[in-house]
Amino acid sequence: MIAQSCMDISLASPLLGGLSPHNFMRRHWQKKPLLIRAAKPSGTANAESGNVWRATLVISVTTSRPAIVVTQHWDQRHPDHAMASHLVYDACFMAGLRNYRPDLGDAFRPRKVIFATSMTEAIEAAPTFVVDITKTFELKMRAIRAFASQFAPAPGETVSLPFDRFQQSVELTARRHGQRIGVTFGEGFVTREPVEVTDLVALSGRSI
Repeated sequence: MIAQSCMDISLASPLLGGLSPHNFMRRHWQKKPLLIRAAKPSGTANAESGNVWRATLVISVTTSRPAIVVTQHWDQRHPDHAMASHLVYDACFMAGLRNYRPDLGDAFRPRKVIFATSMTEAIEAAPTFVVDITKTFELKMRAIRAFASQFAPAPGETVSLPFDRFQQSVELTARRHGQRIGVTFGEGFVTREPVEVTDLVALSGRSI
């Protein structure tokens, strides 16, 4: 089964603008994110494109060797967002198989894959843990406002989630997560496994 899932990253792919996954990673990964975004044409969320993206992510995981990987929660309305979550998790797993890509060096698997909960979806995923972001919340909002152009409709168009409502949703979600731990603003995260605790006395927060 492993042999069937492998792919030759030296071969050019039309999904990557005629580049091989190997050259694509060398030229554009972490350098030209808009180019990377444009490399996947709309409507190509199929097995072929999934294999290409998974292969490029495996290269990134194996070469950068992160202890913790944070990606978005898998329960998303937008199919590309949901697919991205699954691809990241799959790539972290595949990178740890020693016979999958031995040419990349020693197999490596991140210690933790953490899923950030959605800020705007109607479905609310209960967080495994919440981080107090009260001191940095305004910085987060300034970063979000830097992408205001993505929410601006073209002449004669409308958007399903105007930017002001998007910001309100972000704040509402942060306040809700903050309420869970008794602070003003919080960021909720999910793990598929229980979080290990080595010292019960050191647990923060209150139950009553």
